[in-house]
Amino acid sequence: MNTRNDQVAIVSYPESRPIKNRILRATKGASIEEIINFKLLMKKTQFTEQKIVAMLKQHEQGLRAVDIARANGISEKTLYRWKSKYGGMDIKELKRVKELEAENSKLKRMYADLALMNEALKDVIEKKL
Repeated sequence: MNTRNDQVAIVSYPESRPIKNRILRATKGASIEEIINFKLLMKKTQFTEQKIVAMLKQHEQGLRAVDIARANGISEKTLYRWKSKYGGMDIKELKRVKELEAENSKLKRMYADLALMNEALKDVIEKKL
């Protein structure tokens, strides 16, 4: 996207609970679809389920969160967020949770598209009458 004439668009993504509102930079005249597509193209996590579980097990064994975070290039806040979200899970459970989150996100996008299409069709019908 072009960075000229920037406007700030606030888009709420319910699937990202830690960050209820995400502020995205969009060019003047950008549609909501372009903003959502930009969000979908954003980089995903570089850590696999095995790495996350290994870091959480290290923390459970008594290593300090600062040391684990520094060794893996993450913040302490990320480690504690993972601990609250995935604490006590093994690799299979974590994979299943991530699959369900991805499916839920996809279904929410499908619902949003259908709701938008429904509204557009209602507007067209109202204009014809």
